[in-house]
Amino acid sequence: MSRDISAYLKTKVNYYRTQEVINNLLEKQKITEIRHTQLKDQIILEFNYPFPEKQELKLGVRFILSLPKTDNDKERDRIRNQYYRALFYVLKSKLEAVEFGIREFGQEFLGDLIYKLPNGKTATVMEIISPQLERGFLEGKSEMLMLPEK
Repeated sequence: MSRDISAYLKTKVNYYRTQEVINNLLEKQKITEIRHTQLKDQIILEFNYPFPEKQELKLGVRFILSLPKTDNDKERDRIRNQYYRALFYVLKSKLEAVEFGIREFGQEFLGDLIYKLPNGKTATVMEIISPQLERGFLEGKSEMLMLPEK
């Protein structure tokens, strides 16, 4: 699948600044447990969302962004700038949908929720179900539900 990221190609906003903006966005939603991890070819954002009714209950959320490979530090920073801006707008959109009551938090972030596996490791819901869905489609055991034709 090709990516059209032209909307972010010319961003001048440094990824460190966007991290700060993301933190502020999350903190407005009472999310204070936030972790950014930067690897050579990945950006990982994790946070714990407290249930409004029971603050002691928290949903873990993880976004993993795979970056195009490059050995050029300047190019890597430019790519990080782009991906962080895109991530900011994804989060902003999701949180606005929750705030407006269009979706519940669990619905909007379902694929990104962190689940503890029986072996003690963690994975997102999407990491767990995606291979199963793909196998089902490839083996013809699952079908995508479409709107009925009129």
